[in-house]
Formats: sequence, C-alpha cells, structure tokens
Amino acid sequence: MAEDYEAKRYRRDRKKRIAAERKWQANNKEYAEKHRVRSRVTNAVRDGSKKKPTPGAVCPNCGRKGFRKEWHHISYEPPRGEWRCSRCNPRPGG
Repeated sequence: MAEDYEAKRYRRDRKKRIAAERKWQANNKEYAEKHRVRSRVTNAVRDGSKKKPTPGAVCPNCGRKGFRKEWHHISYEPPRGEWRCSRCNPRPGG
C-alpha cells in the first residue's frame, strides 16, 4: 500500500517539528506550568481522587444550575482550586 503524502512529510520534517516545538516551549515557559497543573487535575479526576460536580450541581460562585464545569485555579503550587461554571471562570483575553 502506498504511503500518503502527509505521512511522508511528517517523517521527513521530524527534526524541524522537534526544533520548532522546543523553541516554542522555551519562549512560553508560563504555559508549561499551567499545562502541568491542568494534567494533575485531569489525572486526579480520572483516578477518582478529585470528583467533578454532578450534572445538576450548582455553581459555587453564581448559583447557576446545570453548568459546564471548569476547574478554576486559585493556586498552581500546590494545585488548589474549585469547580466553577464557564461564565464565572475567567479566560485570558476574553
């Protein structure tokens, strides 16, 4: 079976992709810390040590019921926070 163009390009440009990714990581160190904490929360939910609110839960900040649950970080080290609705969880640039 013939290999498609994208697969060939992916293999051919591997060194360029790795170099670009490392350069991006060096210029965006604050993202690495946020990503690390985000992964901790996701893993804790998956492992069962941290529970997501039930679908009918009430947002602790505004009292809205049945909200989209997002983890609001109060502190990154140690990771602390609370579940909030998407309206109450501040977004950068938004």
